[in-house]
Amino acid sequence: MAGYIEGLKLGEDGIYTYRMKVNGKIRTGSTCECRLFDAKNFLITKKAEYLRDDAGTARKKVPTLAQAINIWSLAKKGEVTDRYIDLCRKCLDDYFEPLMRRRMDQIVADDIAQLLQTYTRLNAKPGFPHRNGGRNQVLTYWHTIYKVLKEKKYIKDYEDRIPKAIRSQKKPKRLLPEGSIEAIIALIDEKFGAVHGTAFRLGFYLGLRSVEVSKATWRCINWERREWVNYDTKGLESTGLPIPQVLMDHLKNLKTSLGGNPLLSVPVCPLESGDAAGSTTRIIRYALEVAGKQILGHTLSTHDLRATYITGLHNKGVNIKVIQKLARHADISTTLSYIILEESDMRSAIDRVYGGV
Repeated sequence: MAGYIEGLKLGEDGIYTYRMKVNGKIRTGSTCECRLFDAKNFLITKKAEYLRDDAGTARKKVPTLAQAINIWSLAKKGEVTDRYIDLCRKCLDDYFEPLMRRRMDQIVADDIAQLLQTYTRLNAKPGFPHRNGGRNQVLTYWHTIYKVLKEKKYIKDYEDRIPKAIRSQKKPKRLLPEGSIEAIIALIDEKFGAVHGTAFRLGFYLGLRSVEVSKATWRCINWERREWVNYDTKGLESTGLPIPQVLMDHLKNLKTSLGGNPLLSVPVCPLESGDAAGSTTRIIRYALEVAGKQILGHTLSTHDLRATYITGLHNKGVNIKVIQKLARHADISTTLSYIILEESDMRSAIDRVYGGV
């Protein structure tokens, strides 16, 4: 076959490629089939998919920002907590109230940047974070809403509508050196006390998110099965996490110091008032900054603890699907983003396969 016959052309590699016109659009691709009969059947199925997708896209009108938030809320119901949905609504209402009646395809980056700048100027307080999230939080909400709209065929592209003014400014994750762990724990225990020390251990030995640490209660611990269960988290994960013995011993000692039988509703890492820390990270953030600067020469974050936990499992040869389960990620690509590779890892991999120089 020199050219396309009935929309199909056989390549030198033995795989058919296709080229067809659907609703005025040229569609091309590979059938990944080696037999002409199979390739034709594939082409019939593919054309039906294109027709269905084009019809679905044309049938739906682009929603306004307010309508998009409602679509997102219904799509995420049961996947995330009601509190997370409410926070998203409150955040977007505060930042983008003048845009609520505008269609999503009519909102441009300059509009968002200007409103964000105005909101920040009017609400900024020295040394005090925004209650409804800063730039990174707005970015997260904006991304997830556009992603849902794209999945439901309301819009096609959305990446170009993320303005530079709210692009992520998160610092890269760093690993905690193995030789520094005991020194960091000892410093936090001595300088800040048992509550901060426990928060550090939960992040390091279980890979808990900061919100999971701050919401942790004694109900989360199954002493018989030696498991930790997050009952109040992002809405996706109730997986029982095996508790390492070193952490189990610490929790038992902490339990004994509280009288041996704390109420299940009592926070494991309470604020000074005794209340749960809510979704804030202040219970451990300052302690990490101080300990990191004093021992490592740079600040640490709760994400560094989680990255160290996940990367440590990977370096020990744990299957990536097991790591995903332990990290409680819905998408394995999120798990992969937490694995930090260094140059020494690449060199050792080549040496294992081909032998050292």
